[in-house]
Amino acid sequence: MASPKKTSKNASASKGAKNVVCIGLNIPTVGQYSCGWTEKYMQSKGFKGSSVLMDPGSADVNAAVLQAAASGADTILVNLPAGLAVGFLKAAQEQNLRDNFTWISSTPLYDRAIPGMLGDYWHGHMTVNIELTPLDGTGPDATNWREVMDKYAGAKDKRDTFSESGYLSAKFFVDAMLKLDPAKIDRASVTKAVRDIKNEKSDLLCGPYYVGDGDRHMPNHANMMAEVVKDGFKTVAKCSDVDSAYLEPVRADEKRLGITR
Repeated sequence: MASPKKTSKNASASKGAKNVVCIGLNIPTVGQYSCGWTEKYMQSKGFKGSSVLMDPGSADVNAAVLQAAASGADTILVNLPAGLAVGFLKAAQEQNLRDNFTWISSTPLYDRAIPGMLGDYWHGHMTVNIELTPLDGTGPDATNWREVMDKYAGAKDKRDTFSESGYLSAKFFVDAMLKLDPAKIDRASVTKAVRDIKNEKSDLLCGPYYVGDGDRHMPNHANMMAEVVKDGFKTVAKCSDVDSAYLEPVRADEKRLGITR
């Protein structure tokens, strides 16, 4: 699940959000963690943040919509898997709540099928954190990623941010392996090669990629925002680094490792 910290930061900066309610699932790393950090970020800026967390085994989107509407928020952050997010937004549409709030979402809604699934009601009214760069990017890695998917993946396999991320992981790993002496490849040499990945660049990323040996690994903390429009997405915020206290130890590690941004 993509981080809603990034999404709430961009919403606060560009859309004037002062009270954000995060809609998530009550499971580790999604509920108290990711929505919880959204609350912390908003509070650190003197604003308000709250969460509506659903049971993943029996998610009640109608109840969640009513809770969100009654929260006092001016902005609703949808931090759900794509299918459940669409269900939540359809329930909000039935209540005709679109114009009552600013609507933002984490990365799962950045999927080519989403504009058609949501329909005209939501076009121009939902902003999504796309985490990497646009799916239709013209850079060499974006182009190669689509070529690889078209040649080797199934027609129903998603062409989304998570697919881009998998491509990048494979690319950086292979590049690291190609630097090794084939006669000396073992667990230790492979581990060292992976940890030594540093300052890798790609047109799919807003910043450098690295691994290193820190306690936390979060090299991708710059991102973009896109608006759901008819037949696709329109980029509305270019690469911007995340403003969050959560990243303080990450940035300290980057300084130690010599990561250049």
